[in-house]
Amino acid sequence: MRKLDFLIVGCMKGGTTTLVDYINGHKDLSCLENELQYFSDENCFLKGEQWYQRKLSKNNYAKLVGEKSTAYSYVESAPARIIEYNPDIKIIWMFREPVRRAYSNYWHAVMGGNEARSFEDCVQSCLSNEVDDVYKDYIARGYYSEQVRRYLDYFSFEQMHFIFVEDFWSGRDAVLRDLAKFLGVTGRFDPSAKSKVSNKGYRPFSIKLQYVSTQLLGNSLLARGARFVNRKLGTDYPEMDENLRKELNAHFKPYNKQLFELLGREEPVW
Repeated sequence: MRKLDFLIVGCMKGGTTTLVDYINGHKDLSCLENELQYFSDENCFLKGEQWYQRKLSKNNYAKLVGEKSTAYSYVESAPARIIEYNPDIKIIWMFREPVRRAYSNYWHAVMGGNEARSFEDCVQSCLSNEVDDVYKDYIARGYYSEQVRRYLDYFSFEQMHFIFVEDFWSGRDAVLRDLAKFLGVTGRFDPSAKSKVSNKGYRPFSIKLQYVSTQLLGNSLLARGARFVNRKLGTDYPEMDENLRKELNAHFKPYNKQLFELLGREEPVW
């Protein structure tokens, strides 16, 4: 039975959706629908491998088929499940400077109606270890070295490929060439994908309305209407408070150093 050839495991708000756009523009590559979370979500995993394989069957025309779920990078049970599924699978990582990633992640939660607190309050909760929900720990998701080490308990370095989104932004063609070499394919990625901007964030007109409508009404027509109005009347989200940025830069500095040393990156990106 054919298994998936590669997984994009993270990080969230690190350019992974844009990367999928490019992958789907390559003649030999295809990705399943975004964020299936089979290996990270208990309810999905309990549906069984046949459920997952049926998703794959829609993409059998491609030489290599993959999937992108960013929760795989930080949900602790994911790597053990992945290697049991396919010990030869290739793992792709994308990293983004963790302070900007955390801030973007926060606004993503606000946009989805899953967060109503200020970013400052969220940060203090995270730094005080008061957050039990891994999906709301916007800070811990940026501890990339810990996540990579967890995967190294199961996979070799040779099975993993690491992309910094800052390199992707500044030298996209070179990054894509390296990715093609890692996956063992030739040919160009669809240049039309270069004009795409995926997952652009915004500040809802009313954060409270976004949160209350989602929490009380779910994905009902009324809730979707409220979110539509909030988006239409929304704005770009504001710049982060500079003092808070400096605090977070200092907090992440040792974690970033560990990542660069782990990957043998002599020139730090951040």
